[in-house]
Amino acid sequence: MDDLTANISQSLESVCRQNKTCGERFKDFLSKQIWTVRDRNLVLDVAAQLFFDSNCTIDICHAFRPVLLEVLHRTKTYARTHLQYQHLSIALSKVLNICPDAIRFSLGYFQLKSPFFTSDDTSNDSGEPVRKKAKKVSQ
Repeated sequence: MDDLTANISQSLESVCRQNKTCGERFKDFLSKQIWTVRDRNLVLDVAAQLFFDSNCTIDICHAFRPVLLEVLHRTKTYARTHLQYQHLSIALSKVLNICPDAIRFSLGYFQLKSPFFTSDDTSNDSGEPVRKKAKKVSQ
């Protein structure tokens, strides 16, 4: 567990130096000397939330690389709305070339989810727009 604490402490220092937004969210944790399980979980939760932010995604990936899979799994739980799913998809596309673990995670995640750019309406498989009937004009 001390190894995890060391990784998170180093990750925090690194990401706070590189990214102002992350620095603001993590500032309360920088001075921690004694880390509880709750503290570690809070840091990983904040990292997961910041992963959605396009200005923070790559910095979170680099800084939390030793525990990135844990951050990604937590991020997945925060993607509840369609917009959050889109943000997560875009964020994952940014980190695929940085971390091989992100590739495996993404493959598993997208096998379970339908693409966000397709509609759930499967009644029109031709790709043609649905034509509406013209309204009758009453005289």
